[in-house]
Amino acid sequence: MIIKKMLNIQSLSIVLFIFFPAGLVAGPFVAELLMNLISILYLYTLIKKRKVEINFFFYIFIFFYIYILINSYISDYSDKIFWKNFFYFRYVIFVYAVLNILNCNKNILLVFYKCLTVFLFIVVIDGYIQYFFGSNILGFEKYRSDRISGLFYDRLILGSFLTRLLPLLAGLYLINQKKLSSIGKYAGLVLIFSTFVLIILSGERTAFLMSLVIMGAFIFCMKFKYKVYFIFILISSVLIIFTFNKNISNRIVKQTIDQVNFKFDNDNFFKNFYYYSLTYETAYNGFLEKKIVGQGAGSFKYFCSQPHLEVSIQYKKQPSEYLIFELTSKDRNLKIIKFHKKVGDKIRNGDLLLIYDDNKILRNYYYNNNLSGTITSLFQVGDFFVNPGAPLGTLELDNHEPQQIKNNGCTTHPHNFTLQLLSEIGIIGFVYIIVIYIYFVFKLIKICIFRVFKPKMIHNPLEIIIIASFVAILFPLFPNGNFFNNWISMISYFLVPFYLYSLGKKHD
Repeated sequence: MIIKKMLNIQSLSIVLFIFFPAGLVAGPFVAELLMNLISILYLYTLIKKRKVEINFFFYIFIFFYIYILINSYISDYSDKIFWKNFFYFRYVIFVYAVLNILNCNKNILLVFYKCLTVFLFIVVIDGYIQYFFGSNILGFEKYRSDRISGLFYDRLILGSFLTRLLPLLAGLYLINQKKLSSIGKYAGLVLIFSTFVLIILSGERTAFLMSLVIMGAFIFCMKFKYKVYFIFILISSVLIIFTFNKNISNRIVKQTIDQVNFKFDNDNFFKNFYYYSLTYETAYNGFLEKKIVGQGAGSFKYFCSQPHLEVSIQYKKQPSEYLIFELTSKDRNLKIIKFHKKVGDKIRNGDLLLIYDDNKILRNYYYNNNLSGTITSLFQVGDFFVNPGAPLGTLELDNHEPQQIKNNGCTTHPHNFTLQLLSEIGIIGFVYIIVIYIYFVFKLIKICIFRVFKPKMIHNPLEIIIIASFVAILFPLFPNGNFFNNWISMISYFLVPFYLYSLGKKHD
């Protein structure tokens, strides 16, 4: 009776585990519900077995958990963040719950891979439908001309989602390859390639860069005779997209160059990051105030509004400015019908800039800014959809007088893991994470060296690809989401049990 009950619990855990990726699309609440149910079932089995198996990851996590708990308790914002961080331990339970499922079920990797391919096939096809036809299978319209959201509606995280599941898709494909039919093998490669392309089309720059690292690891693990073909196809695809899709090339290449423009004559390093300069400097100021332990895990949105952390920027020269389409936030996906200005034209406050379609009503949009100048570039040409606050191009200002701008750069998070960790958990917490990062970097380098000089040494491809994904996710210079965000934590920790499972397991 007890054995039968345990088997039922295990079967339920497997079902919840298989549906977890779908829960991540449904939203944080659904994903957390699935995560907690899997964890509770695992704890129940532990109580029955009265035996706990732990490894090095447990001690690494527990040390970090205790630190952020103490960090939150002594924070000036303890009343706002302590209890949020108190329940951070649920991720370690989740990791071991999934690891237990992987260890106790011989064919689970193949089953999960097949279910994952079906699920990602739906997500990817839906993304392409939205990209080509303007709305997806649920009627969600394309959020912006240079971004797609797919099944995530107004959350622009499709690329981030696919990038974090791409390591599992690619790694599980390689270790299950011999068990797949000929059609299954080709279908898997097509899905991996299609996922990578959709990540580019999503317009998420960090996701694109991360996916390049993951795809590089995937190609590294492939058999030599397939590598050249796959590299050629990937490079050709990227070049074709950037050549014929100006929205994507402007978003990923031009806007990145415009927003990250390093100049040695800048008196303030953070000016090199046009879009995030205020936020980055605010986070840095928070770090300077409490260097050792930081302001508290997840506290940026609270301390960033403090007057003494106010950012002061003195522009000695402002050669250019973004040409912004400024409307209320409730408006979105407005179709621009006609530009009344072109590159080289002068523009001043009150000039008619464009005509746009607002739910089949044509409206004039007048330039509403005291800054006058000459239009130097337009990011897009012809009809396109635009959102309020979206940059249309750049203009060279007529007036180069210095301006004093004061702002606190306040957002929900600093948009960079390095600055977030330094400002929120201080040098102690940052060094702890960076040591783990360096460990993965060196392990990846070691594997690459062994692959060259000791080709007979076999490494598990799932392990290699997940290590590469960790290196990409934690790369210090990439813009990122919130390190302590629930959704990001769930999808990131979901990779950990697969990594732990792959350790020491040879690939046939």
